[in-house]
Amino acid sequence: MKKYILVIGAAALLALAGCGNSPDSQSDKKESHDEHGDMNHSGSAEMPEGLEEAANPEFETGSKVTIKADHMKGMDGAEGMVTGAYDTIAYVVDYKPTDGGEEVKDHKWVIQEEIKDAGDEELKPGTDVTLEADH
Repeated sequence: MKKYILVIGAAALLALAGCGNSPDSQSDKKESHDEHGDMNHSGSAEMPEGLEEAANPEFETGSKVTIKADHMKGMDGAEGMVTGAYDTIAYVVDYKPTDGGEEVKDHKWVIQEEIKDAGDEELKPGTDVTLEADH
């Protein structure tokens, strides 16, 4: 079974560093920041059911990190600390908002345990799923 290590907590935001790689990165960053304004970024310690701690994470719990993303005010360059590391599969998803808004492309990150009835196997690109994430 193919697994990826996802670091939860402030260090998870490191993975978002790739958000600005397109030619229109400045407008994408502003749009991305605006779209995430209403998201729940509470930092809750509540983990999805079935999430297992990583045996050998790349970043150990307690490690200090520098965040390289800016989809929230004051984020880029902020210091963070890894609060946990888990074995899971992370996905980038496209979705249509239930309020009739425009389709959101490449939303990051949803993990295996946040997908209804996903099982343990990696899902193929294009698979229709029901997300149970609260973010």
